[in-house]
Amino acid sequence: MDPSTVSREVVVGLEEGLHLTPMRAVTLLAEQFTCEISIHKGDRAVDAKSMLDLMTLMAEHGTPLVLTARGPDAEAAIQALGDLFDCNFRPSDRA
Repeated sequence: MDPSTVSREVVVGLEEGLHLTPMRAVTLLAEQFTCEISIHKGDRAVDAKSMLDLMTLMAEHGTPLVLTARGPDAEAAIQALGDLFDCNFRPSDRA
């Protein structure tokens, strides 16, 4: 694996699954990074910076997903996106 490629598994913890509001949060956060970011569900991979792509995942509550980023800021991108899933898309108290 390329040293600039980082992956992390997350689980959709939202009761309603990955619906439009959290999808928008994913794309807005992903767009802040220059690296390529994909989200994998089984053998499907979609662009994390595309709402339309994310909609096709149909990720319900409990669905395991793999976040993968490749590029200079890949580690920071995966950390930030993983944190978003870990807190169930609730705003963090951290500054």
